Amino acid sequence: MLVETEIKLALPRGLVDSLKTLPLITRYQHSGWQQVRLYNQYFDTAGLDLDKAGFALRMRRDGNQFIQTLKGRGDSRAGLSVRQEWDWYPSSEQLDLPALIDGAPAVIREALAGKKLLPLFRNDFERRKVAILWNWRGSPVELELALDVGDVRTRHQRSPICELELELRAGESQGLLAFAIELARQIPLCPLDVAKAERGFRLLDPGRAANPPSTGRPPGEVELSIITLLEMLVKRLVMAGEAAVLELRTAADDPLEVARLIERIIDQLPTPVLLRTVWQGLIIELQNLPGHDRTALKYWIEHHPTLGHAALNLRQWLDAQSNDPQATLSARHNSALLALMEQITDEY
Repeated sequence: MLVETEIKLALPRGLVDSLKTLPLITRYQHSGWQQVRLYNQYFDTAGLDLDKAGFALRMRRDGNQFIQTLKGRGDSRAGLSVRQEWDWYPSSEQLDLPALIDGAPAVIREALAGKKLLPLFRNDFERRKVAILWNWRGSPVELELALDVGDVRTRHQRSPICELELELRAGESQGLLAFAIELARQIPLCPLDVAKAERGFRLLDPGRAANPPSTGRPPGEVELSIITLLEMLVKRLVMAGEAAVLELRTAADDPLEVARLIERIIDQLPTPVLLRTVWQGLIIELQNLPGHDRTALKYWIEHHPTLGHAALNLRQWLDAQSNDPQATLSARHNSALLALMEQITDEY
């Protein structure tokens, strides 16, 4: 079992050919570019028992090699995801069920007991990839940058894929985020929390589209972690962006409204000046867009780096707070912040 840490970012189709010459990439690339065609078939039972258990099963053909992969749904926040993954290397494109049953978690055996696996949808794409060696605070961080262009398709529907994946190979995840932030500062990128597999499931069932997360505050509980609240809000902001860019049938908030709420919170906290400045710039640009117009939002995201850069900056700051035992972000002694948090949790 492996743990996969990566950032997924939507890339405008018009920037595909210019990516190789981007100075940030040419400066830190540690290998030549490789190009492969990947064919991916996803499987589940008729009742989607693997999906219900939080897993996706894929058979990939990479040249003459077959890779059977079981992926956990994991946790994805502003494009940064951490997932468990199991790989097997069968000799053909036929699923190796004994290996899956023997090597996967017990919940898989329970999900598949007496049931047949069926092909559901495909994700086929061309991948161009390059190794990146990046220095973050004096420590090396090894990344793989992969550009995927293709489509997700079922028997009757297709949805285009054009996205970057930055996968951590060695080093700290904060270094991975730092590289993504610098990349998103230079070109328009939208963080994606929806995986390629999830997009396939949504083509099969449009009614499956996820709803924005709520605070989940128990009735009568007044205080909520500031980190938890900001995590929820930035996820709602990212969902609004990806719904527009990927043209998903997903319930989504007005990004300007969410961005303003985030700004009101971070203004009450000891956040870096850079983060506040970036967020003010995001709000100024969002104010110039027609409200609730996904077509205009899509065009803006694909032509301006502001949304991706702001969301990833906030993601980096939140991770730093979560990993710092000395961080004190209590609202107990800040009446304005406590009132604001109560208002937001009541609304969401």
